[in-house]
Amino acid sequence: MKKAICQECNKIMRTVFEAGEKKYFCKYCDDFTDYEIKNVKNFCDKCGDELELLQACGSVSFFCHNCNEVRSRSVVDTRYFEIENE
Repeated sequence: MKKAICQECNKIMRTVFEAGEKKYFCKYCDDFTDYEIKNVKNFCDKCGDELELLQACGSVSFFCHNCNEVRSRSVVDTRYFEIENE
């Protein structure tokens, strides 16, 4: 999944629209900082396998097929990768 990553704090930024223009806002820096678009992948904190994203009714969690468990987003290992040229 491609996301905007803040270059100041290395966290995922929020997408906001101002006057019809798409911008990225970092809630951690509380500013419209410089950013880089990167691929974001989440891995299990127990076994290291890539996780499947589960979203329902505003809730976000992840499922590990290897451990056969639902993992909270607060414990997963989130990594950022450069986007490959296609």
